[in-house]
Amino acid sequence: MKEKEAYSRKIHSLTKTVKILCKNTYYLCSLFTLIHRYMKLKLLALLLTAYASASVMAQNSYNVNAKTISFLAANKVHKVGTNGQTVGNKTLYTNVVRVGTQNIDCIVTTVALTGGSFTLPSNAGNGTIPFDYSSATGTGMTSNEDSFFAPTFSWNGTGGSAKFRFEFIAGGSYNNSTNKGTAVILKNVYINTYDIDGNGGTNSNQFAAFGGFTSSQYQTTTGGYIQTAYNVTDDKTTFSSNTNNNNTNVVDDKTRIRVYYASISDFEISVGAGGAGAAYYFLDFGFGPAWTSTPSVITAPKIELFNGDTVFNKTTDVNSCNIIKELAINTTNTIASSTIDTIYFSFNTSDIKDGASERLVIDSSSSGDTIRLNFTNATTIPNLVFKGVTYRVIPRVSGTTSTLVFFRSGAKITVAQSESMLNAFGYITTDCSPTAGARAFTFSILQGSFMSNKLNLTANILIPLPLTLLDFKAEYNNGAVLVKWTTVQEEATSHFNVMKSEDGMNWSKIGTVASNNKPNVSVYTFNDAFPVAKNYYRLQQVDINGTITLSKVCFLVNNTAENASSVYPNPSRGEVTINSSVFNNYQVYNIQTGALVSEGVIDQTALISELSKGLYFVVMSNDETREVVKLIVQ
Repeated sequence: MKEKEAYSRKIHSLTKTVKILCKNTYYLCSLFTLIHRYMKLKLLALLLTAYASASVMAQNSYNVNAKTISFLAANKVHKVGTNGQTVGNKTLYTNVVRVGTQNIDCIVTTVALTGGSFTLPSNAGNGTIPFDYSSATGTGMTSNEDSFFAPTFSWNGTGGSAKFRFEFIAGGSYNNSTNKGTAVILKNVYINTYDIDGNGGTNSNQFAAFGGFTSSQYQTTTGGYIQTAYNVTDDKTTFSSNTNNNNTNVVDDKTRIRVYYASISDFEISVGAGGAGAAYYFLDFGFGPAWTSTPSVITAPKIELFNGDTVFNKTTDVNSCNIIKELAINTTNTIASSTIDTIYFSFNTSDIKDGASERLVIDSSSSGDTIRLNFTNATTIPNLVFKGVTYRVIPRVSGTTSTLVFFRSGAKITVAQSESMLNAFGYITTDCSPTAGARAFTFSILQGSFMSNKLNLTANILIPLPLTLLDFKAEYNNGAVLVKWTTVQEEATSHFNVMKSEDGMNWSKIGTVASNNKPNVSVYTFNDAFPVAKNYYRLQQVDINGTITLSKVCFLVNNTAENASSVYPNPSRGEVTINSSVFNNYQVYNIQTGALVSEGVIDQTALISELSKGLYFVVMSNDETREVVKLIVQ
């Protein structure tokens, strides 16, 4: 903190001094700008390092190794509320498990309760409460153990549910003022849920819902009473009974679920039923008894941003506009036993500060490749055509979370397609004076009823971006090529060199344009009177101090040159010819459906026949670029 205050005083003092100097010397203003940015970045790096260090210290990991985590009545203290039965109540359980010399405590919060109430069972034992029934005395309680977390309810006519949050903390770290503690990570944790059946009434099917687990076990053979479904609203897999009958053997295989967490810190569990009546839940945080019959083991799919790492949270700094920041790397990032149903991309709605300027880009898609992140539930997003496969994109905004859902109509997503899609995700801002701050993006995939782990990548805009090229393009103009670019917030820029290449590797300067040196938008043009077959352009932005910054590259094929590419006749009656010595491959897509209808190699010439009536895109490409031509077939 002392270093932060010292740097802040230096920045403030330097700012006042240079304001005076700037009246006389523009060069000093430029120098100050560089120093000012450096000091701000250094200060921010200092703070981020301190924050990261504190976070690492707070998140110690302990290998439980399938030991029982006990919620004993003697170790229970109600910290908020008197009995745990009201939404918002917090109950502290001390010494739930010991790993080595470290005791672990757990905070249990009652998050939600709808359609019923906490109710003791018949013939309840003395001193017991329904929030966590601790006795084996009482109707239906002969298999209960004090170590279980065992809430008991009576549900209304249409059923109800309750939700609890569990937060594991270092023993003795609970703060009575903040109602928090020092979070810890527990590894290799099992949770059994027993007696997921009915109570004899119509639609009385009980359920338990979990999220974020690594695998699950339950009886899927004939006689098993458990069925699964994924709840989009609650972001959990719901394990529910498919019978209304009450099974008197509480720990029967047919009504038991066991979920496994490779690592866990805080998580939520929902329990409930579809109909009226008494319902008891027995949550055993441990490996539990042996199964009578071998259960099915269903492993949730996994994704990685980096090989072998399914819990990695990455931060990438955004320091320029109109430049795509990749959100993953090329790797084997999808691990699944079969095809994928859905790919999810989500973020906190309030993170998007600059509206439509902030966008998700799917690199190399032929249509629908840019999605504005200020969408609403009512936003219609066009289909995405990526590597010849058409995906539907559905926007969802629920509470504080915005989500883009990618799926194929009438088909599944293969593992390879999922990997390609995740690798193609990128973030871009077109606002060259953006609002500073973090944009935290989350990736996940759904396979049947089971959601994968969630990976987070944060695009961190540290400060308003400096000088900036808003636009750079080249277009034909009466046999010449007009090179155009737009800038904003020019700071100490001297001039622009217009560079040209015929192969994208060897460059030469073909002209110089002086800078306007204005803070507002400036538009520049340069005319190339001698275009060749293949024209590459880029800019050298030269600052007063000699610093050179290169722009992106623009590529333009000369349609009037001998080596021009052409698609003819256009309009056509079903047969077209492609001529090109520039491009090697072609694909033809139906504009209305997004379907790939033809593809092949261009060996100077390619013939496409038997196209039906409609509108098409002909995409011609090589290793460097591509050109898209709209084709009409009558």
